[in-house]
Amino acid sequence: MTSLVNMVSATRERLLYLMSARGSPFGVDMDLSPYCEALQNIVDALMLVRSKTETERQSERILEVKRRIRSLLFTIENEVELYGLQHESGGSGSGYKVRGIIRSCIQGLNKSRAKLDIIHNQLSDAVVEYNREQAPDLPMVNHDIRSINDIRSIKVSHTSEKAQRLVSRANYSNDLEHTVGLEEAISRLVKVLVPGDTDAKVVIASICGEGGIGKTTLANKVYNQHQIRSHFECFAWVYVGINWTIRDILVNILHQLLPSRLTKKNKELMMMTMVDVEDVELAQQVHEVLQENVCLIVLDNCCTYEFWDSLRMALPTEEENASRFILTTRQRDLAVRVGAGFIWDMQNLDPDQSWELFSYWRDLAFKDDF
Repeated sequence: MTSLVNMVSATRERLLYLMSARGSPFGVDMDLSPYCEALQNIVDALMLVRSKTETERQSERILEVKRRIRSLLFTIENEVELYGLQHESGGSGSGYKVRGIIRSCIQGLNKSRAKLDIIHNQLSDAVVEYNREQAPDLPMVNHDIRSINDIRSIKVSHTSEKAQRLVSRANYSNDLEHTVGLEEAISRLVKVLVPGDTDAKVVIASICGEGGIGKTTLANKVYNQHQIRSHFECFAWVYVGINWTIRDILVNILHQLLPSRLTKKNKELMMMTMVDVEDVELAQQVHEVLQENVCLIVLDNCCTYEFWDSLRMALPTEEENASRFILTTRQRDLAVRVGAGFIWDMQNLDPDQSWELFSYWRDLAFKDDF
């Protein structure tokens, strides 16, 4: 029985590795977490039976079941690795090429996932049969192994809660904050984001500068400026930071862009179903929303280029894209690498501006004392 536990554990570790190596030649761009959890559930069931039996029983029937389990474990690994080989991450390209890649990936993903579900059900049945042969006196409930659908249902219960955390983290709308020395920056950014007929087209505008200098404050002022609000149809504010995942970013964008077209009930249903949606499907949804609407998305505190590289597949090409992006970052070279058409470099306040800002907050702090 120990060898069987080791085999199931080894398959689970293999899937975890393939999932953790996403984006590399050795990884697989598929959410394998339900299958990893299911395999852990099988390990737990085997360990429970082992704790209730002194020695492993042997019979021709048991050996046949063990061979079937071993074969199914190999089949799971082969199916996942085959999907990875057939659907390696594509680079940038034309809008038609990107949509073709997305459609192909989704079709392959759905086909592979359906196969894996069937294989897991067969594996669960085989393990239940093995456990019953080993411990026939153990109550039936202790032989149960959760199905993939049960595991996904458990994940769904946590999704709406996570979505609420994402949106609360993303919504930065304190337009009452007093600012000094940002008038020119606001004017320039609004002009490039809402261009006239003769102005050059800028899809990405970046705000660069050291930490605490006011990048987020400037982005917020532009985000809430009346010309911006009247020009764009949909808005999203996404805090990226260091611990980003592409899934969080995509879900966050969709959650903020789609509510204008959804009832509260439908919006909640949409967010709940996203637990079982792969990143490539989320990317397609973002792609369609950005292409069909005039959106403004703020990506705040961008620290690495990798997040943009992962997000690119969700973006329409420049020719078919009426949506715009504001990036805030401490790294100017990152703004250059993502192809920002306009970069505003934040500057420190001069002495007069510093005194004006200090006086405002001093007067505000002590106004009740006078």
